[in-house]
Amino acid sequence: MQHPLNPLVYYRNEIKDNIAPILQELMIIPLTAQSTVNGSHLPHIFPLTKGPNHTYRLKDSLSAHGTIGLALRSYDMANGVYNKFTFYQTHLFWDGKEVFNVSYDTLYFSKTHLADVEVYYPFKTLLHKRFRKLFIEPFNTLPFYHHSPGNGYLQMQGKSHHFRLVVRDFFGNESVVRARIQNEMNFNPDVQFAGKSGYKAYLKFTIPSSVQNIAFWSSVDGNHWLPINYFEVLEHVFSAGGMHTFVIKADIRDSNATYLRAEFSRAGSTQHICFVSLNDSCAVPGFKWMNMGKRFLAVTDSFFCCQNLNVAVQTKSGMHSLTPDVHRNHAEIVLPAPETQDDFLHFTLRHSDSAEYDTTFQYYTLFPGKAQNFSFFNNRLQLHSGRKTVYDTLLFTLQKSDTIPVVKGIPTLSPVFAFNWYPQIFRKAATLTLRIDSVSVHWRQLGFGKIGHSGHLSFIGGQADSARKSIRARIKTLGHFILIADTTAPKLKILQPATDAILSKLKEIRISLDDTLSGIDSDRNIRIFIDNKQLIPEWDPERHLVVAHPYWKLKPGQHKINVTVVDLAGNRANKNAKFSIQIKDPE
Repeated sequence: MQHPLNPLVYYRNEIKDNIAPILQELMIIPLTAQSTVNGSHLPHIFPLTKGPNHTYRLKDSLSAHGTIGLALRSYDMANGVYNKFTFYQTHLFWDGKEVFNVSYDTLYFSKTHLADVEVYYPFKTLLHKRFRKLFIEPFNTLPFYHHSPGNGYLQMQGKSHHFRLVVRDFFGNESVVRARIQNEMNFNPDVQFAGKSGYKAYLKFTIPSSVQNIAFWSSVDGNHWLPINYFEVLEHVFSAGGMHTFVIKADIRDSNATYLRAEFSRAGSTQHICFVSLNDSCAVPGFKWMNMGKRFLAVTDSFFCCQNLNVAVQTKSGMHSLTPDVHRNHAEIVLPAPETQDDFLHFTLRHSDSAEYDTTFQYYTLFPGKAQNFSFFNNRLQLHSGRKTVYDTLLFTLQKSDTIPVVKGIPTLSPVFAFNWYPQIFRKAATLTLRIDSVSVHWRQLGFGKIGHSGHLSFIGGQADSARKSIRARIKTLGHFILIADTTAPKLKILQPATDAILSKLKEIRISLDDTLSGIDSDRNIRIFIDNKQLIPEWDPERHLVVAHPYWKLKPGQHKINVTVVDLAGNRANKNAKFSIQIKDPE
């Protein structure tokens, strides 16, 4: 059957289920470079609180700007069963109109490679949490969806929006989430001047005409704030494009105050808060760089608006002036989208003529629908991607460790090549090739190792070519790779029969078998003999167990078992055992 159906269709009357789906967390994802959620370009996770009648609400307030998408973490259960299942059907309504509808009725085997496309894969990898996306990306062709206007892409327009999310299991039990999303005031006050004289603070800034209310606070240390009860508008100029420029004079309670907090708001929207330095200083402790897949994001948790501040990025395409998105004292800067497969990025933040922050790094881009070849470190390492390798644009950087790390029990033969990226599953495998100058082990024993987030080293193998002095491997994701050698024989133990056992008959041979590096590959690499007669092994790699049954009747007397296993690197393990068959005389 090429189109398997939901098996519950045939067992509806045999399974009892009156338990509604359990909803755990809702994620809001900014889907464009201009989109934000609660003042940030990063995805936000909101815990869900259960109320009466299987209704859920968000624990925290929610605001957004631009185009966003939702993703849900949940599970379902049935009566008397402790297993957790996925939900069956989901409907998403935006201001009363259905914008997303999915029902898990059938699956084409030809589409199984898309299984990770419907989940938010970065958080599955980084947080080990499975959020199902409630929007349909252009490359997602799974057959579950009933396409609706917008396909789950939510547009923040106007003051606020309401959404209703209905999640059902196959037996009609349903849970519902209702929430309101406020439209964020997405702007950055242009501060042209900030200063003070005694108990007076002076501020010149430009804001959009949509702002309806302004309030100020002052602080000495940036932590404890005193409200400013009176301020005077000294100048107000209206300019084209709906912008207003104000010069204000404010009374401050402490002449030692060095910071102002300005809050801007309008009816039906969240407040926009920024912090302003009164002594013309811009202390920026440094940015944390985040790869968001399609774009880079520079983030700092301590940022104050001040005059004469210039943020710029230089790439191959030229110089770009940027404006930090400031929310409270948190700032984010979205960097320009890539245009070429390899580029450099020179980022500077200058205050007046002084460089507060200056950094340069190289980055690379995988594009969908395009075959690409990358060469690194004087052609020592190469990456080849095909036209169908990635579903979507994927940025990455690459670093090489200065030394060859030491791993207990495993020979390491190269530095670590660390691809840093925002995790995305590949549609088709890419090829990683490493040039090797010389090796001290057999070429068959070479392979790539991959270091996981927890530091665990797994063997992914590869094809070594001694003539070309290289090794290549097909990879389904990027990551941290190292060249290693598998010189360890498989772990082998005969469990049954016990050595020197005396039996009336032998029903089966049971063997414990494990190989954590190159692996056994198939039962063709397992050879079991009794008295030089070969048995057929039955290998269960998940249980690390091999079972074999003699197909002839064993004669009374002593017998010898010989087991030989060879892994893919050619390492050999051998075990022998003796046992005896003794038939009791009838009394």
